[in-house]
Amino acid sequence: MPPSRSLPRSFRRWAGLLTAAAAGAALMAGATLAEPPADAAVPGTPAAVDAPAAPAAPAASSGWVGTWATAVARPVSGQALAGFTDATIRQRLHVSVGGSQSRLRLSNVYGAQPLVVGAVTLALPGANPGDVDPATLRPVTFSGEAGVTVPAGAELVSDPVMLRIPDDGDVIVSLHVPGPTGPATYHAAAHSTGWIATGDRTASPAVSAFGQTTTSFWFLDGLDVRGATSGAVVFLGDSITDGSGSTRDANRRWPDYLADRMLALPRPQRFGILNAGIGGNRLLLHANSAGQGDNALARFDRDALTQTAAGTVVVFEGVNDIQQPNSQYDPSKLIAAYEQIIERGHDQGMRVVGATIGPSRAGARGRRSARPSGSPSTSGSAPRARSTPSSTSTPSCATPPTRSGSVPSTTPGTTCTRATPATRPWPTPSSSQSCRRDDGDSTSSRPARPMAAATASSGPRPMNARQGIAMANTMTTCVR
Repeated sequence: MPPSRSLPRSFRRWAGLLTAAAAGAALMAGATLAEPPADAAVPGTPAAVDAPAAPAAPAASSGWVGTWATAVARPVSGQALAGFTDATIRQRLHVSVGGSQSRLRLSNVYGAQPLVVGAVTLALPGANPGDVDPATLRPVTFSGEAGVTVPAGAELVSDPVMLRIPDDGDVIVSLHVPGPTGPATYHAAAHSTGWIATGDRTASPAVSAFGQTTTSFWFLDGLDVRGATSGAVVFLGDSITDGSGSTRDANRRWPDYLADRMLALPRPQRFGILNAGIGGNRLLLHANSAGQGDNALARFDRDALTQTAAGTVVVFEGVNDIQQPNSQYDPSKLIAAYEQIIERGHDQGMRVVGATIGPSRAGARGRRSARPSGSPSTSGSAPRARSTPSSTSTPSCATPPTRSGSVPSTTPGTTCTRATPATRPWPTPSSSQSCRRDDGDSTSSRPARPMAAATASSGPRPMNARQGIAMANTMTTCVR
């Protein structure tokens, strides 16, 4: 891992375990690795909703693969609502895997009118932030033309650009829009600095021509490269995945750390890391605030299923449904939403991995009624004692719930593994279900909890990316 990405103190407790866990799940995208049987657990992965196995991921190829992505949101205020007139927007994209060619995906998904793009260039960074290396400056064309009009509600993919982009590198996109564009499709929190100039400055090497800065991504939602990889992994999430609280321009989102681990693999086993997180995003409910995006079910097809060469999606959504105003904390409704994502992902040949919802203060606001039937109430009682699991304890998994929210008895053919940090407390479980070996023998003394109920039953512990993620304590995987 590059020294420049040293974690702040609040992150160091969880980031290593989280990235190691996600790496195990993400590696399942590569068919060059040994594909585990459908009923085998993959050690060290985030908690997966126990569900039928997805078909095997596509084999490694030298075709197009997504290497950078962002999830766009509906413009409702500020610059996003006003749009741009005769402006060049220069944006820095940090890629996961590199390649010999690249192509851009422009987005006018939330535009109220066709988006006229006058010119686009692609280049590697220059000596100073925002500068480009003139020797690498390349025009981007669309069906051979320098300009293009993107219909309202649409996306367009560029022609291939002959520019070699290195692994774990940056690429600079400069995009001129004559405008007025009307409401602009964007990603609010880029955690990366961009630059805005008046007029067409797409070929300007120096950033000195750009008089304004921005911290959002505009009119872009994807970059593909051509190279030998094992496909791509999409991370569908909220602020934790988006990187809220992380250092700007330092690439310290947790998927960035996973990308560092991935790059240690041999070239054919590497995969693109596509961050589809949106701060404040929710599973079932639309955003409370500007830039927080449509609910995950509404954006799943665009932000996950259609990503180039994606074979796995990691779903880390749901805590904002529970903790934000206008809450939706009925476990049966959340579970039904997860089941929809699983089914739709499997229909497209993707493996779906679910990450544990970490503890939050939701239970401290009188929401303990969200617990499934059979869970003990702690209302009016002292906090439950917490014990530290031993490294040799046998974990359990969340048994697949029915759409009504009830938990059926566990069936043979499920194997579960939990990462067990040695020093962090483990909340006392509340259900009577247990995991079984493939031969049907019960092997776990630790009861299971449905994933959607984890927040309500874990007590009033805060969780956000700035303070560290307590979810590292409750990682479980159940993969069929």
